[in-house]
Amino acid sequence: MSAIIFFSLLFLGIILFSLVVGIIIFVRMFVHNKNDGSLEPDVVKKSLEQMKQSVPGTKLQGVKMQGTPHLSSHINDKKIMIPLLEAKLRWFNRLQRKEIEQITIRGTFGKKLWGNFIPSANKKSNFTVLLVHGYTDSAAGMAYLAEEYEKLGVSVLAIDCRAHGYSEGNIITLGYTDAKDVALWLDYLQSHVGGKIILHGVSMGGAAVIQSLVQKKTICNAQHIAFAVADCSFSSAKKVFKSQTAIFLGNSVFQKVLSYLIIQSVSLINFFVCGFTLGQNSPKKALKQRAKFATSKIPLLFFHGKDDSFISCDAAYELLEVAKENATLTIIEEAPHIGSYFYAPKDYMQKISGLISSE
Repeated sequence: MSAIIFFSLLFLGIILFSLVVGIIIFVRMFVHNKNDGSLEPDVVKKSLEQMKQSVPGTKLQGVKMQGTPHLSSHINDKKIMIPLLEAKLRWFNRLQRKEIEQITIRGTFGKKLWGNFIPSANKKSNFTVLLVHGYTDSAAGMAYLAEEYEKLGVSVLAIDCRAHGYSEGNIITLGYTDAKDVALWLDYLQSHVGGKIILHGVSMGGAAVIQSLVQKKTICNAQHIAFAVADCSFSSAKKVFKSQTAIFLGNSVFQKVLSYLIIQSVSLINFFVCGFTLGQNSPKKALKQRAKFATSKIPLLFFHGKDDSFISCDAAYELLEVAKENATLTIIEEAPHIGSYFYAPKDYMQKISGLISSE
């Protein structure tokens, strides 16, 4: 009897521990305080100076780590961060000079969402790109891509996802609810700008773009979408959590059980707060669903860094396999997470300009 009581209490303790850890993870990852200085030019300028003054090299600490080296190696990669931060500063200067039009819409659940529109200097251009940033970033973080699209004569709409940048909300949904918002932005572009639209998302933004392809408003506007780009998207939010908890907890039987319980706890909390589980946040499932919709004809272009330690290349191959027709994947050698463009900018943009030319 005492053994039964002991193991019952032990099991209850493990469950409670997993729930507490799940709550901590959810709060740290999904409840976002936007007063973080990422939109302050002086803060960005200081980070850029620290990066440039660090020891020469491409993968060295130059900005204070925000997590473990495994999770955030790209944050300390000078080959990525120096041009990214420089582009951000140019973006802030353009905002100050009012060269970028700031617009708002009401997103899913009535949240006020901010977008930044730059019309093409080429009056004959018929293309607009909708840029969707990654986790804890903002439209300014997509400035490097905005500049490249402008060179191609493409108008740009770079958005702040909910709970990011200037957009309302304090719960990050890792692309799931953002997909519905992307569909609303797409509808806005079709109503106010017209022409052909390119969807382009990076990391969380890539997951949002893929999942937007099964949203009703996107399906209705499918004929107006030229193609979609997903850079280093995950295939399933649940898989990302599984791989990362395995790094921290290990792979013994007990550690795997504990990892499973923690993930289930995070997923359960996410369901009660956001209305969906981690398993539902799945670009892979969305691509399977889109086979029966008009969006299945939209060409997809996937990019992924071979050295991405946060979201492995396996995710890209999974997405490619499910997407089947009208989909191509480019793996960039040595590139970490979000690094595909920075490690092979010419190849990256040639793939995109090729699709534009084919329209």
